[in-house]
Amino acid sequence: MSALRILFWVLLQAFIVSEMVVFSGHAAPQLHLFSLLLIPIQSSRFVWLFGCAAAGLALDIALGTYGLHMVSGTFLALCMPIIHRAFAPREGYEVSDMGTVYSLGFRWVLSTSFFAAWAYCTAVEVISASQFHLIGGSALRGLVGGLTTAVMVAVLQYLIVRRPKHKRN
Repeated sequence: MSALRILFWVLLQAFIVSEMVVFSGHAAPQLHLFSLLLIPIQSSRFVWLFGCAAAGLALDIALGTYGLHMVSGTFLALCMPIIHRAFAPREGYEVSDMGTVYSLGFRWVLSTSFFAAWAYCTAVEVISASQFHLIGGSALRGLVGGLTTAVMVAVLQYLIVRRPKHKRN
């Protein structure tokens, strides 16, 4: 089911969200990261690498960007264990913890979403600039894209993710 969710959000990103102009074109929200951030936290690095690279490849095929999103997705997958370690609760993650507002809270979702989106958006912008003198502007566009993506992901968490049912004794 997770692969279908990722495919849905990648197609939504490719055909609708990529056409959006935010802040006069200075920010490119990457809403397909919403589905990638719902990959279970305790998943192996291979699952993260395969999921992010496959989503990037699908987005590259749909948009014709020749590996830009696949490389950025692979970079994101390499950053995710670091991000999860940085924002881990004191007692650590439970096996059943999902990266949702109902499991780990709004602040955790906003923080991890921001840093993941910042890493991804900055990678996209720096790779697409491919000229050294344009990297400063690319980093700024990556920061703004990361902020808009993180806010959108946090809002989507409340709109789409279901609240878990509590068990009765």
